[in-house]
Amino acid sequence: MQKIKQDRRETGKVAPATTRRRRRAWDAWSDWLVRRITERPDIYLRELQVQLQEELGVCVSLWTLSRGCRELKITRKKKTLIAAEQDREDVQRKRQEWRQTQGEFSPEKVV
Repeated sequence: MQKIKQDRRETGKVAPATTRRRRRAWDAWSDWLVRRITERPDIYLRELQVQLQEELGVCVSLWTLSRGCRELKITRKKKTLIAAEQDREDVQRKRQEWRQTQGEFSPEKVV
């Protein structure tokens, strides 16, 4: 109580300080994170988590990694997989034939 009265006399305030500067958990290794995602944009968070533990000895949650990526405004882009058979000549020929026959269908009959 005495401390509160002293604060009020000195500062005119009774309420406790409401702001504090919290350091973000990922500040220390943010450069590492940006470099890893730049090297491999399709990396999974779980892989980043393992690499961070192995290389820097830092154990963090997936949520911390996700929040760090979001606040650094870096995204991880997943590769879109395309079926390998699309490049085969016989499949391309069949796809071309199928496209040509699409005009022959009546929308009323399809539904």
